[in-house]
Amino acid sequence: RTSTFRARVDFAWPDWRVLLEVDGFGPHSGARRFYIDRHRRNQLEALGWRVVTTTQREVSDDNAAVFAVLRMLLAPGLARPALAQQ
Repeated sequence: RTSTFRARVDFAWPDWRVLLEVDGFGPHSGARRFYIDRHRRNQLEALGWRVVTTTQREVSDDNAAVFAVLRMLLAPGLARPALAQQ
């Protein structure tokens, strides 16, 4: 039996295999949600995605750091070929 992993993400740049997740405290609080979030991130990274995590507050109030990281990861010439579908 083959299992399929699917994830809904906030922003994705597939050519670079980069994701941006904007997390809020409410939806991501509590022990169960904390576990689920870590497991999901590990699965995404195991599939070759680089996950950048930020908060809505950081995006609204001080987004320079987030944009700096994204600029580095999305630099021309850094695009990764997509992994073959299995």
